[in-house]
Amino acid sequence: MDKYKKETSKREHSTSKENEIRITAPGKVKDYVLKGKDLLEGDKFLHIEIKAMGQAIQKAVTVAEVLKRSMPRLYTNTTIFSVEVKDTWLPIEEGPDPIETVRVIPAVGIIISKDKAGLSEPGYQEPVDPSEVRSTSEELNEFMSKLSDE
Repeated sequence: MDKYKKETSKREHSTSKENEIRITAPGKVKDYVLKGKDLLEGDKFLHIEIKAMGQAIQKAVTVAEVLKRSMPRLYTNTTIFSVEVKDTWLPIEEGPDPIETVRVIPAVGIIISKDKAGLSEPGYQEPVDPSEVRSTSEELNEFMSKLSDE
């Protein structure tokens, strides 16, 4: 592939919903947790969806676990899937044809819900024990400060 340069990566993009948090590798866990709390604390949404691909999966799981321990009675359902990304490689020199490759990237979707309805499929988790919930913002801030600043 020395004689080619990567031109584009294509995958199907879906528009983000208001109650969706898309986790990226460079994003900060604390920012995602605060956004999730804001969405769940109001009456506007019964659930939120956390989505991540590739290297951001670990961060998505961390965000979900922190949220579950920061608010009482949150149910979760986790799904694992993959996304196909098509890369186009153009030749640097004249002669060879462009090359298209397909990468399969692992992804995760985590639904965090105030309501159990519709979450009885594989990947479902009951709320954490109430004794594990950080009830005050001071406790949550202390817990968050222990997380690495990723």
